[in-house]
Amino acid sequence: AESNIKEGERTVLEEFTPIIHLKRFDAEELKRRGRLASMVIEDKVKSQLRSYLASISEMYPPNAFHNFEHASHVTASVKKLLARIVKVGEGNGLEAGNPSDSADLVDLAGHSYGITSDPLTQFAVVFSAIIHDVDHPGVPNTQLVKENIRWAQIYKKKSIAEQKSVDIAWNVLMEDEYAALRACIYQNEEDLQ
Repeated sequence: AESNIKEGERTVLEEFTPIIHLKRFDAEELKRRGRLASMVIEDKVKSQLRSYLASISEMYPPNAFHNFEHASHVTASVKKLLARIVKVGEGNGLEAGNPSDSADLVDLAGHSYGITSDPLTQFAVVFSAIIHDVDHPGVPNTQLVKENIRWAQIYKKKSIAEQKSVDIAWNVLMEDEYAALRACIYQNEEDLQ
C-alpha cells in the first residue's frame, strides 16, 4: 500500500482538529454498559485485526530507529499510560466496591476526562501508536525537505514522514478485506471522521 494523496488534496495536518470533543455519556448509560472486559469481539474481527497488524508490520523498513520494534515499544507504553490514567485505590476516591468490580464507571469517566469510558478513543490512541512510523524513511523530515522529495511537496514540508504513515495505514484499513474490523471500530460515517 502507498499513500494515494495527490498534490492539492487535503493533507492529514489540514484535517487536524486541535480539540476533539469526546462524546458525553450520562451516568445511566455508563452503568448500562458493563465492564469493557465483558465485551465480545467476533473471531472474524480478531482475525482481520491480526492481518492488519501483520500488514502494517511489514511496511516498517528495517531502519535503525523508526522500525516496527520501535512502534511496538511506543504502543506498549501508550497502553500502559492509558491504564494509569486513573489508578483505582490510590486514595483518589475511586475505590472498588467489591473484588469483581474495578471502580465506579461514572467516577472513572469524570476523573479521566472521559477517556476510560470511551473504547473508541482508547482504540484510536493505541492505533495511532502502532502506525505512527509506517514506511518511515529513517531520516528526519528536515532532510526530506532538503532533498525536495515528492512527499515533501505533497505534505507541504510539514511532518512529512508522519503524514505519509497515517495515509498509508488508513488506506490499508479501507481495503475490502478489513470490512468487519472497520464495522467494529465505527458504526456510522460520523465515527469514521
